[in-house]
Amino acid sequence: DEELLWTAMMGSAIASSIIARHTKLADPEAAFIGGLLHDVGRVYLINEHPDVFKRAPLPAERGQCPPELDFTMRQAGAMIVKKWGFPETLQTVLKNFDNPDELVKERYIYNLVTIITLADRICLTLGIGCALRGGQYPPQGGIAMESQMTNLSDSLGINERGLKKLVENIR
Repeated sequence: DEELLWTAMMGSAIASSIIARHTKLADPEAAFIGGLLHDVGRVYLINEHPDVFKRAPLPAERGQCPPELDFTMRQAGAMIVKKWGFPETLQTVLKNFDNPDELVKERYIYNLVTIITLADRICLTLGIGCALRGGQYPPQGGIAMESQMTNLSDSLGINERGLKKLVENIR
């Protein structure tokens, strides 16, 4: 699981950088680092609390604290990057990753989260990394994934043709 997760995170990093260069809405280097570390809290849970992760991974991922812990996967990721000395912007990205609507007033950070999320969805669609929990990343059908990608790309000003081109470049 951890090797697949790091593969997915590296794929998201590269894809985030490509999307940031294409849209010019975020610094490609910041997008790369955000894409690389957006799931570092998950790595922490896998290593430090494997029993909790295996038993109840989704609440921790969806911003809810599992009963055994007093923090979410995203909060853990934000604490880790703070400890590593990364900028506050990255901490904000990780802490609010699953709630980007709270960041609308901070347009740059909102764009960065949207870029990383789109990159992550593209990588999942392409089968890059992350076959967690019995071969399925959080169950999302092809239509749901396409809809998510369309919504994300629309919010970044990427049209359908541009999205197809980005997907092909990332492939």
